[in-house]
Amino acid sequence: MNLFLDTKLPEFSKTAAEVTLPEDPSGWQQEILQEIYKQAPFIADYDPSVVMDRLDGERGTAFGHIEVGNKTELNVSQGDPAAQVAGIRHVRIPIIVRDGKLFPFDLMVTEDAKVFPLTERRLRSALFRPQVFDVTSRTPGDQSLISALSPPYRQNYGFGGGGATMSAGMGKEGGADPTPTRSISADDMAKMRAEAAALPKSAPKAVAKAGAKPGLLGRAAAFFGKKASILEAVLPTALESDYTRTAESLQEVAEWLVHNKEAMAHPLKVLSGFQPQAARTLTEKVAHALIPSVIQVARTNEGYVVKKASAQYWHPTIQRVDRGELVRTVGAEVALLIDKTGSVTSAMGEDLASEPEEQTESDTPKLITDYGIYKVQDQEGKHLIGFAFPNLIDVEGHPLPMTLFTNGSQTAVQGEIVGVRVAEGLSVTTGRPKGYGAFYKVLPNGRVEAMVPMDLQMNFTGADGQVALVGHTMEGREIQVSIEQGIQKPTLADEQHLCIPEDWRWLPLEGTKAVSLVAHPDEYMKVAEIPLSVQLRGDASGSFSISGGPIEKVAKDERELLSMEDTLFYLAGLGVPPAIGIRKMAETIQRMAPVTVAVSRDISPSALVNEEAIKTASASPSFTVKLRQNLAKEAAFVPDPLAVDTMLSLGFLNPENVMTFVSYMPQLDEAQAHLGDLLVAARLGLREVPVYALERAMKGLEDVIEGLNVLAFQKN
Repeated sequence: MNLFLDTKLPEFSKTAAEVTLPEDPSGWQQEILQEIYKQAPFIADYDPSVVMDRLDGERGTAFGHIEVGNKTELNVSQGDPAAQVAGIRHVRIPIIVRDGKLFPFDLMVTEDAKVFPLTERRLRSALFRPQVFDVTSRTPGDQSLISALSPPYRQNYGFGGGGATMSAGMGKEGGADPTPTRSISADDMAKMRAEAAALPKSAPKAVAKAGAKPGLLGRAAAFFGKKASILEAVLPTALESDYTRTAESLQEVAEWLVHNKEAMAHPLKVLSGFQPQAARTLTEKVAHALIPSVIQVARTNEGYVVKKASAQYWHPTIQRVDRGELVRTVGAEVALLIDKTGSVTSAMGEDLASEPEEQTESDTPKLITDYGIYKVQDQEGKHLIGFAFPNLIDVEGHPLPMTLFTNGSQTAVQGEIVGVRVAEGLSVTTGRPKGYGAFYKVLPNGRVEAMVPMDLQMNFTGADGQVALVGHTMEGREIQVSIEQGIQKPTLADEQHLCIPEDWRWLPLEGTKAVSLVAHPDEYMKVAEIPLSVQLRGDASGSFSISGGPIEKVAKDERELLSMEDTLFYLAGLGVPPAIGIRKMAETIQRMAPVTVAVSRDISPSALVNEEAIKTASASPSFTVKLRQNLAKEAAFVPDPLAVDTMLSLGFLNPENVMTFVSYMPQLDEAQAHLGDLLVAARLGLREVPVYALERAMKGLEDVIEGLNVLAFQKN
């Protein structure tokens, strides 16, 4: 009988082959550079350079990286202060050579030291920055499409009594009781008391109580905010056939489950409790699995009620707890606060709304007449920050009353643009003249002179051997462009031949989206005042109603004649911190008129989401089947609990729980980064984990993430 575990690793099929390098190591660097262009053709859009840290030709080993950055006129590397000032980002693609074979270029390391698969989307995301030409501390805020669909789970756990939103830290799990990461200041408390005292006598007493006593939730994170298991969240909606398939795969590597027991213990315990889909409806199962956008705890005659809901799948769920359980989970102080005020409410997430700030003179939008970095507004009310070139010149050198704006993602060329100046331009992105773009020159005084954009599609070599670029101007005029020495400004040699000085550079605009920007300050103010809002009405009886676009999908009878607690619950679901909600309720009672409340998200009722999901599934019934990944065998060898839990959950993806996976996008990305770390270690010599198992796991997980991204963008 064998007393020891056989450590021979099983064979896994390769996802990519290694490349054999020449015997002479002096040619490795050039061979590596050529190979990156073969394996990742999109790298040609950037500026790659090979850096070899270690090279041993006799042993056939080497280690280094390919540094990739945006094409720019600044010659800087990662970590260079000049790069940080100019806002230039870099990523590194690991170079690992063992036994004369080069491992595939399928990984990249971001500036925050996270390892992700090397894909075009990942690379663009890592190198992209909203301010293409400069950095400023002022930004239009996070406009991420994914964060709007995936309620963040790292911060703002807990709920603030009377609208005081507290955030319990997630930096440490287990051990001592968590403590709030920030607290209510004395000034805040005084302000809340003053506002409560200013309420009319007829205002509901509950509002006054809530405004006077901000809550302190020392243990709320332990109760509601712990990082959940994706496997636990999706298993109630799993199909029995998927469970059987996963169990069979794990049985094939049963001996390794013991070897990897630290990472596999919890997932196996979760799987052992699997029950075929019970009588609970699809709506209830999905609602329980999603990360909540709002949590409310209220005292009743029978005990305490915990009410939760997600704005992206609005179906409030209720959990009843007794006082002993409440005290054990949130602490005696919070329980006492609930007893005194009746309820406490918390708006969850990092995308919470704020009240519009008063505008200062420096924030007043003005007609753009000077070059620089500006915050502008599009016709849909979204803020953009980018570079503005006023007073463009045409191919004949005549100044035009036109302004070019671009941030690397959107571009506008129009007669007038208004904006708020936020910074000077330090470095303008440059590229090789090709496609859609504009020529420009940085003048000695720091200003920039630019031409109207043109489209250059092909090269032309004349009889004299000189290369010219052929294309069209904005008005459709055919043009030939050549770079010339000895001239000071763009010159039209004949009707079709434009000569550009050699010190002029090319601003690439290819692939940017054309947008229409606000051209008058009055229009800017109207659009930008409150991009997303609802109307709140209330009376002295304590009854409230909410209306407006973000909540219009909710049935009318469900958002009218609401109690104070229900009103706070809906407002928090819309992303309104309870402290602001309370002030707005007091304001509408005092004014006896509707008030406008700025919100950060809309509410999508579960019935409508289910209806859309059915339509999507009917249009593409095989979509979720293609996304589903059976990585049970690979998970048996991965010594990381988060990665194992995530990999096993992918085998249960189906139309019923796809929204749950979308809500866990940040956790999927985190698991992918953990797998990337392990793959680098395995390629460098960590023999306990099969390289090819990690490669298959990363590829499978990335396929799921890409598919969920498609769903997220479609829903947006």
